[in-house]
Amino acid sequence: MNVTRIFKTLLLIGLFASLATSAWAQEAIVGTWHMKVATSAGGFPAFEALQTFHSDGTFTETSSNFATLTEGPAHGVWMRSGNGYLLTFHLFIFDSTRTSVGRVRVRCAITVDPPDHLKADTKVDVIEPNGNIIPDVDSGPFEGFRIKVEPFTTSVSQSSGQTPLAFKLRQNYPNPFNPSTTINFEVPKAAQVTMKVYDTLGREVRTLFDGRLAAGTHNKVWDGKDNDGVSIGSGVYFVKMTTDGFESAKHMVLLK
Repeated sequence: MNVTRIFKTLLLIGLFASLATSAWAQEAIVGTWHMKVATSAGGFPAFEALQTFHSDGTFTETSSNFATLTEGPAHGVWMRSGNGYLLTFHLFIFDSTRTSVGRVRVRCAITVDPPDHLKADTKVDVIEPNGNIIPDVDSGPFEGFRIKVEPFTTSVSQSSGQTPLAFKLRQNYPNPFNPSTTINFEVPKAAQVTMKVYDTLGREVRTLFDGRLAAGTHNKVWDGKDNDGVSIGSGVYFVKMTTDGFESAKHMVLLK
């Protein structure tokens, strides 16, 4: 396993992916932060991003210098420790054939200096498919400055007040998930939208939506069932959005 390649691709694009977390440990950092990530000990380069931390314990990436890369799935739990936070989450690594080749475990010790400053140190382990753990293969600091406090709406099923600038399919959250997951997507103009779930062999599992939508931000919830209403097994699945010359897909991990 090429550790350097992992951290220059999957770690960078998944480090700030949407995380499923517990709400009680998040009240100190709700809002939008300008994050600066330093060059790590393992060599992944410095970068900047906008991160929005939500009151339900999730966060999403608004933009970064790696916006053209595909997000990797991530899942984590916040635990409070004194004036800081400890965040641990896993990035599931797939090769070009969508076969799982292991996972990356990221551990973050975060300190909040109220009201608007955040610092963290990360340590990273690689967990190979056979369960062997390669500890502390990478580490590095990052810091953030809150630039705007925003309320969070837990469900957005209709268009929001601000019209998106382009079609976009966002990574589902939580991911991995059980039993259901939410898929957010953006439509800049009224259009016919199709959203379907496929298995790793390309077979259709579920049609989540097939119809016309107004411009705005929307979401669909997949309950882990197929078109016949039958719950499906654990595995990797793909959600694909097609509309008006735009096509995008994200992979989802169902764990039972």
